[in-house]
Amino acid sequence: MVLFTDDTSLLITGFRKLDSNINQSLSSIISWFNSNLLTLNFSKTHYVEFRTKNYYQVETTVKCEHKYISNPTETNFLGPIINETLSWHQHIDQIATKLYSACYALRNPKHIVPQSTLRQIYCAYIQSILSYGITFWGRYSNANKLLILQKKIVRIITNSRVRKSCREAFKNMQIMTLYSQYIITLILFTVRNKHLFTHNNKIHKCKTGNNYKLHLLLIIMALQLFMQSCGLLNQFLPSSSILDKGLPIWH
Repeated sequence: MVLFTDDTSLLITGFRKLDSNINQSLSSIISWFNSNLLTLNFSKTHYVEFRTKNYYQVETTVKCEHKYISNPTETNFLGPIINETLSWHQHIDQIATKLYSACYALRNPKHIVPQSTLRQIYCAYIQSILSYGITFWGRYSNANKLLILQKKIVRIITNSRVRKSCREAFKNMQIMTLYSQYIITLILFTVRNKHLFTHNNKIHKCKTGNNYKLHLLLIIMALQLFMQSCGLLNQFLPSSSILDKGLPIWH
């Protein structure tokens, strides 16, 4: 069970007797709610069966207090949209929709406000949209559409032509591209959470060139990919890094 503010998530793994395990766990939660004068909102309660793309979907029925719990293929979990295969396509499409609206919103005032004001609008609204949860979905190829929209927004702010390169515009405005933001987020996560990683020399005593590289932990598929990206990036960091004291990030 995972608790965060007013959200409660129940994680159940296994293949056999999955229906009974889910229903039994849900009944225990309902009993605890009733004992503490709480009520489960069935309209906002559902379960997602995570699986691989090639794995067939198991028909699981979850029922509690004569009410069936819906089984959607995707759900909004604290902002990010998570689907059953953890592909993040729906979440990236949602961000793209917001960026399209941002393009329209920036076109109207660009002729009456200075570029510095447009940059403040970008940092206050657009950057927060792109940075939220980027550690999970930033590595997927589908995120390239967001980079294209980010370039479009930068061209609107700088009043550049459609096919003009944005390289200098990003530098002059001190705005990180989507993938640069993804990389720096992974590096900061690695430095701030060193206790989650183990070096290879603590796993085995063999003298190899990888002794001081990070040993990757096999936790779950999505977390493994995330940790792997952090581990690969950490190989390029010196042992005494300025990141220990914090890295300046453009605002």
